[in-house]
Amino acid sequence: MRNTIILCVLIAAMAVGGAWLYVQPSKAFQAVQLAVDRDDPALLAPWLDAQALRSNLKNREAAKLPAPLGPDAQPGLSGLFGMLGQALADSVLGAITQNLATPEGVLALLRGAAAGAHTPPNKNPRTPSERLFAQASTELLGFDRYVVSAPIRPNAVLQLVFTRQGTKWLLSDIEVKPIAPPNA
Repeated sequence: MRNTIILCVLIAAMAVGGAWLYVQPSKAFQAVQLAVDRDDPALLAPWLDAQALRSNLKNREAAKLPAPLGPDAQPGLSGLFGMLGQALADSVLGAITQNLATPEGVLALLRGAAAGAHTPPNKNPRTPSERLFAQASTELLGFDRYVVSAPIRPNAVLQLVFTRQGTKWLLSDIEVKPIAPPNA
């Protein structure tokens, strides 16, 4: 009898713990929505992994830059100008991602996306987050990645990526991805 009670208590504790872990990513997403609606960086700051966001944005944008010219690629002045251009592009990209990966920068990005978001027919959103996330879908990928996808134009979707850090979920990446047309 005593072993049965202990087993039941352990199973109940595991179920409660599992449910709590399952609900946490949506809690983080709701906090981001509230911060967007109130335009309050202080509400967003605890849910933002600024270092990961900065790194993800910078890496993705740096991959779009042309590769730096090597010493054997094109000798002479154009090689020097190419290196100077690459250095300038790296510093500008660093400054942009540094400013964007702040609570204020993320709010500006999300509010701008909400202003241009494609509204579903027969819906009248009252808040920026309702406008932006009216047709959002969520997906739990594995044990430590939660993705919210919201269509912002007929041909593009905004993805917010939350990653688990301990028991807390933090916004760690924002990306606009193109959507292929249905007949393609």
